[in-house]
Amino acid sequence: MEDTNAFWLPGGWKICWFDCHRRFLPVNHSLRKDKTHFLKGKGVKDYPPQSLTGEHVLYERIRSVEPLMTSDCGGNGHEKKVDGYGQWHKESILWQLPYWVDLTLRHNLDVMHIEKNVLDNIIYTVMNMKDRSKDTVRSRINVSRFCDQPELHVDDQGKAPFPIWRLSAKAKKNLLEWVKSEVKFPDGYVADLASCANIKAGKFSGMKSHDNHVFMERLLPFVFAELLPRNVAEMQLFWKTADAIERSENASQCINSDHGGLGVHKHLAGQKSFIQVYQEMEEDLGLLVSLGEVFMRTHTRADGSFVDQKSEQVAEAYKKTVEERFAELEEDGQDTSEISSEHSTHPRELSIDEMNDIFLKLNDQGNPYGLESLVETLHKGKRKESYTSSSSTVTIVELQDQLRRNISDQDAENARCDAEHLKSQARIASLEKLILFMKDKDPDLATFMSSSPLLEPELIIPPITTTVILPDTTAAAIQPAGLTPGTTPTSPLSNTASNH
Repeated sequence: MEDTNAFWLPGGWKICWFDCHRRFLPVNHSLRKDKTHFLKGKGVKDYPPQSLTGEHVLYERIRSVEPLMTSDCGGNGHEKKVDGYGQWHKESILWQLPYWVDLTLRHNLDVMHIEKNVLDNIIYTVMNMKDRSKDTVRSRINVSRFCDQPELHVDDQGKAPFPIWRLSAKAKKNLLEWVKSEVKFPDGYVADLASCANIKAGKFSGMKSHDNHVFMERLLPFVFAELLPRNVAEMQLFWKTADAIERSENASQCINSDHGGLGVHKHLAGQKSFIQVYQEMEEDLGLLVSLGEVFMRTHTRADGSFVDQKSEQVAEAYKKTVEERFAELEEDGQDTSEISSEHSTHPRELSIDEMNDIFLKLNDQGNPYGLESLVETLHKGKRKESYTSSSSTVTIVELQDQLRRNISDQDAENARCDAEHLKSQARIASLEKLILFMKDKDPDLATFMSSSPLLEPELIIPPITTTVILPDTTAAAIQPAGLTPGTTPTSPLSNTASNH
């Protein structure tokens, strides 16, 4: 009953779909304003509901319910009922078909059986068969409650007027005798209808689906024309003329009628549901995406044009509102303390929730154009297990703050490394000067270093301290001339070396 005008009959204990179909009429149709012949005092301004694809039905409406299989609920689904699902008790085996989502007719309804039920209700009501007619006291009470039809209302004494569609006792007898003795068909066209007419009991019985089809299509127009008032008889002829066929084709187009001259709503999601597109975008980007981004993806062609005028209006309004909100944030950032790093200033960004609120507020009722099923699914938390997103639950603002902190920490680490590098370069330069000084004072040291490639100045590894420690075996060989062991030569670099 979602997105319908169906209601519960208090006097009939059933769901009523009366006056649920005027919304499919063209926008300017006169019957939309009729407040007398339908629900009393009520006109219709609603548009037709958005048509659901097989993907929408399977992944957003059915898979999230997880109903029982036939083998788990006793076959017919009534032995082990599941609370919370109304009259739906089990999973249809049709949902397992790989091509089920691509079918235009996604159910297994028997049209001939439905036609039989319709004819049975018509015959039972017209002939006023006890316990089978739809014209009951409860139905008359409901008529007086919901409809402005005083000729059908029950009076204060509990009596109901005789309806124009009911056959009198004489008319019922004439109908049964006519079918039993006068109606003839070619061989093989239909079963023996004469055997189905019981004059004594005043009813028809034993007709199969095909018999009901022939009776409804070929005999009922003559029955209504002969035995019922003209306005009732014309209802049967409504579907048999060429005009009726044309009206039927026009009515089928009303489902996708042009809403206010803005074009027929459509999208480019294909067989994918909006929730599937939403989750695929999350996985591709590694971030949460907004409803506006999903709308742009599903309602924009490859050349950048929109699929219809309404989508273009929604997109322009969304972009304009987002830009205005960004401008407000920039003004607030100038008036308050700015969030800055070592390199630049980063104004606050809009969060996903803020952008979604902007998109939802484009419609006063909070139902966004083109993405209603996605919003409902996200609000209810229904996501397909096979398409569960692996993206983080943090917002974009939190991610950006984390990136800024990481950049700041990296800058500090780079500065520390640069300082260490400068210190190392200074130590290397001091050691090179010391070696040159010592080579000038002692030629033997220069000869020794030239014969040892590992001791070349450019290959010397800088020590931790500036103290030069030489092996004991070479200490005497490199001792400067004129100095006794244990003494240190005086050098203009001695103070510098000691400081480092």
